[in-house]
Amino acid sequence: MSPPADARRAKAGIGRAVGLPLFFSLVLGLASVFAIPAAIHIGMSARAANRIPFFGFAFGFALGIGVYRSRNVGQAVLDAAGPLIFGVVGWCFGLLLGAVVILFGASEEFADHLPTIGFVLGLALGGVALLAKGWDLVDRVRARLRRERDKKSAE
Repeated sequence: MSPPADARRAKAGIGRAVGLPLFFSLVLGLASVFAIPAAIHIGMSARAANRIPFFGFAFGFALGIGVYRSRNVGQAVLDAAGPLIFGVVGWCFGLLLGAVVILFGASEEFADHLPTIGFVLGLALGGVALLAKGWDLVDRVRARLRRERDKKSAE
């Protein structure tokens, strides 16, 4: 039997309570720096675009608190990050495969495309997993609604 959620949270300690919001805020704050050129390109003023990392930091902090407080939020974040994680792993395998094919005498031009292909294949595989998870969720909601409807019609 697992301990209640409050006991698990207390056991996790202050490190997790502070660490998760800081981790998410730093990751999203740094990642949003790369959105500045795209924002300027689509017509946002430079002054407004320079504020994007602050919003990324704040959103990351709020997301970290949500992950700490709720298991469902944590699962949703993990589900959303799944395709990206699969893509990064695919990129690493493509990089490794590129090194191997260069050792066997293939051209560098051919090997340069393998990490990108690995990333796209990993992203697609992660997307399929996310789609399956979403379909499972829809199927569970339909089954619950069907049970409720059958229960009302039996009465």
